[in-house]
Amino acid sequence: SDVPGKSGVYCTLPEENARHTFYQRVLVGSVRASRDDLCQRIDKVARSDKWAATNYDLIGQNCNHFVTELCLELTGRRPPAWINGTAEA
Repeated sequence: SDVPGKSGVYCTLPEENARHTFYQRVLVGSVRASRDDLCQRIDKVARSDKWAATNYDLIGQNCNHFVTELCLELTGRRPPAWINGTAEA
């Protein structure tokens, strides 16, 4: 929701979000970390002001942009450019 200070990121099971159509699984890399460390790192990115619900933009600040930032945080690698190609075209 568009509540100032509220994250626009929410949790869902992989490939099972009823609000979206799953297209393809893309492996970007692997992460060696404890569950607690991994959760803290994901939470750090998700709670950033950058990902507040009020900052969502279909073209410039969408879920694929979030995933790119999260992949960089966790693996140091970006997903393939085509994943957000429509928004960035």
